[in-house]
Amino acid sequence: MKDDFGSGYSSLNVLKGHHFDVIKIDMVFLRKFNDRSKTIVRNICRMAKELGIRTVCEGVETQEQFDFLKKPAATWPRTSSSIRLFL
Repeated sequence: MKDDFGSGYSSLNVLKGHHFDVIKIDMVFLRKFNDRSKTIVRNICRMAKELGIRTVCEGVETQEQFDFLKKPAATWPRTSSSIRLFL
């Protein structure tokens, strides 16, 4: 698993050199949940899906975030109480 994807030293280049079964998208993308962050999360999920990688998004705290992540591009959201929903 690649933890906290999209933050710190994590980059797209990591996906070229290593094979992961799951990437966990960092909660920083959900803190300011606007159209720009939705576009980034949606496309990370699409790219991961094309690479055969499942995704988890940490820090889901609102119904809006949860509903957005339930859409087909995301594999499953992760709520603040660490409940996972497998889609």
